[in-house]
Amino acid sequence: MRDSTRLLGTLIIWIGFATTVSIVFTSVAGPLSHASEASLIVIAGIFAMMAMISTLAVWFGGGQATGEPYHEAGAYRKAKRVGSDRIRRLIESLDDDDIYDLEALLLARDHSAARDNGIPRRRQDV
Repeated sequence: MRDSTRLLGTLIIWIGFATTVSIVFTSVAGPLSHASEASLIVIAGIFAMMAMISTLAVWFGGGQATGEPYHEAGAYRKAKRVGSDRIRRLIESLDDDDIYDLEALLLARDHSAARDNGIPRRRQDV
């Protein structure tokens, strides 16, 4: 999503918020016409939180065709260009069980490569 589209979405959200709150506060008829000031402030606060969450969703929530969040998609594309950082980040993202499985896999490959190349095996491997 382009920034101008996000800006337009943000304007629509906050204009809708302002319109809704002004209608709720100035309505002479309806369920909120006899409400106390404290309850109207709470309702306005809830509407403001909804508008803020909607704004955050517009700016950080997506817009990519792949379904990835906007800020992560750009970082992923940049990470593909830098090989060593990509491997380091991959290893940092693994949990303990995955690390143990990876170590076992690498040791098994090392062991089979040594056996295939005619390198003498250690005494415990016999």
